[in-house]
Amino acid sequence: MLGIDTAKKIITRNNSPDVGFDRSINPYKGCEHGCIYCFARPTHAYLNLSPGLDFETKIFRKPDAPELLRQELSARNYVPATIQLGHQYRRLSADRTDRAADPPHPGGAGRVRASGRDSHQVGR
Repeated sequence: MLGIDTAKKIITRNNSPDVGFDRSINPYKGCEHGCIYCFARPTHAYLNLSPGLDFETKIFRKPDAPELLRQELSARNYVPATIQLGHQYRRLSADRTDRAADPPHPGGAGRVRASGRDSHQVGR
């Protein structure tokens, strides 16, 4: 299932000592990879969905990601810092283009037509 997430912000912050970054951007909520250790799993609980199987099967894309990023980066109180873009790095085979969601890099951009447009918009 691929749904729409109407996020209010696109830069996510975390303070986990287990993750090597404190800010990230991901134009999706959920992930088909299903890594049991993923720090993003609890986000599905906020939607009354399971951080287990629902996290892997009910993926939500954030179509407003480019505009949200522009707003956050141009805010007067924004302090520049390194931002992790996406969380997984793997190439996708051509036969999996119908599956939902993944990282915002060329390997995953073909999976959802808008994701390629969205990831290129970030650079503007």
